[in-house]
Amino acid sequence: MVDVSVSLFTIAFIIALGFFADLFFKRSRIPDVVWLILFGIIIGPVFKIVDREVLFEAAPLFTAIAIAIILFESGRKMRFRELLRDALSTTIFMLANLVMSTILVTVGVKFLFGLGWEIALLLGVIVAGTSSAMIVTVVDRLGISLKVKTIMSVESVINSPFVIVVGLVLMDSLASPQNIFSFSTISSNIVKSFSVSIVSGVLIGIVWARLLDYLQKDTYHHMMTISVLFLTYVLAQYLGGSGALAALALGITLGNFSVFSKLFRKKIVVLTKETKDFNAMIAFVIRTFFFVFLGAVASLNDYRSIGIGLILTMVTLVARFVIVYPTVKIMKLERREMLTMGFMIPTGLSAAVLAVLPFTQYGIAGTESFVDIVFIVILATTILATVGVGIVEYVYNKDGVKKRKNSVKS
Repeated sequence: MVDVSVSLFTIAFIIALGFFADLFFKRSRIPDVVWLILFGIIIGPVFKIVDREVLFEAAPLFTAIAIAIILFESGRKMRFRELLRDALSTTIFMLANLVMSTILVTVGVKFLFGLGWEIALLLGVIVAGTSSAMIVTVVDRLGISLKVKTIMSVESVINSPFVIVVGLVLMDSLASPQNIFSFSTISSNIVKSFSVSIVSGVLIGIVWARLLDYLQKDTYHHMMTISVLFLTYVLAQYLGGSGALAALALGITLGNFSVFSKLFRKKIVVLTKETKDFNAMIAFVIRTFFFVFLGAVASLNDYRSIGIGLILTMVTLVARFVIVYPTVKIMKLERREMLTMGFMIPTGLSAAVLAVLPFTQYGIAGTESFVDIVFIVILATTILATVGVGIVEYVYNKDGVKKRKNSVKS
């Protein structure tokens, strides 16, 4: 029997924890993710207040909602002008980092732990996703050039949706009755997924934007946008596309509708400040509960998964520096910027969401420990990024103070 009072208290505490953790993050650079996951561990593996099996049963629905909200918000925040301006350099950097990280993780997992190539590749893609929430917040306060800040911020925003879409396509291929896993099959699935999803998301976005122009006077029109988001997700899935990518396309369309409004020869304000605030609030709640959920379902007794997670963290760091070093040389950046870009590897919500799906929704054999592995990777990469970037800032700020003092004396 569920204790209503305990449940309500837990929900209230999680929301409050999410708020204060986010506030603390903005002032101290200690990520909110750490506190949320730790609380999940307390109510899950430690005191067993919540049942791990019950949470796993709810995982498919929870993750679908999380993916739709995450990608819609990511798309809404993207700006065509910024993307086009920095598209080439950022996309090359993002893809190079993603490919290098995936290859090293795949090979490492295959030969060190004996997982199959397909499972190793899927895990490699999952942990290649970075946390845009942490990166965007942190880089704004760093003493690096605006160009580097822009590249890192845009890269993190593009990275998450790309990783989610590729990860879902791989899962579909692995879970198919024929277990078709070839380059041609995956490529055709990706093309089909992209075409169906983008067309669905853009068309529904244009139609809904026109309707919103008339409905915005209604107090509850914000909720209808969420309803349209979920319907778009379901429709794309039904048509053989990716609901995740359709949600992203819908978000981009509504967030940049000034581009499309020229077709109607009329300025249409699709997303008012109130709508954006409402969507951000929903995203905050989903994100907060999902990281607590991840900590609650993790197993602290699986030492093999802990070992794999720690090794993957170091492999991800190596892969990052392998790509960052030539990038810095080509762009003629400072050593400080190279170190900052190298340490900025926090794995985020995209990895957390994808880790839950292979076993709970797709039933892919060999992925049972993905949640435990990715749980460690998220914690370790977040701590490593926080400490690494903090040390870089401390050392270079200290050197800057010394140089200023010496110049004053001279």
